[in-house]
Amino acid sequence: MAGRKPKPTYLKLIAGNPGKRPLNENEPKPDKVIPICPEHLMGGAKKEWERTTKLLDKIGILTEIDGDALSIYCQLYSDWIKLQKEKNKPNFVFSDDRGRKNPLMTIQNELVRDIKSLCAEFGMTPSSRSRLSVPGIPKKNKFDNI
Repeated sequence: MAGRKPKPTYLKLIAGNPGKRPLNENEPKPDKVIPICPEHLMGGAKKEWERTTKLLDKIGILTEIDGDALSIYCQLYSDWIKLQKEKNKPNFVFSDDRGRKNPLMTIQNELVRDIKSLCAEFGMTPSSRSRLSVPGIPKKNKFDNI
């Protein structure tokens, strides 16, 4: 299907439905629980899973069905960290004397692109988060400290 991806209904509700378009009342609503960490995640990917699931659960947007997309994010993030460690080695070459870029730099750029895409899906970037408004958090006013 061509065109912009539709925003999930719960995100429209959180944002106050700024477009005032009809909401999809038949959208599936999976339970808001932390998915079980997949067995294939190891090392840094598993650590990122544990860190990220706590944060996403705290803001109330993680559901039981988000596990696969989140596990992809965690693995990509772990791969990116490994690549950063490789780049910090003293003998790492960014490009050769002919100006050819190290293939790891291309891999890094692809990882960053894919990580940013998945971060936006989960509201993990400043711009994606700025479109959210979580109900239940009281707003402070200038008279709170009087």
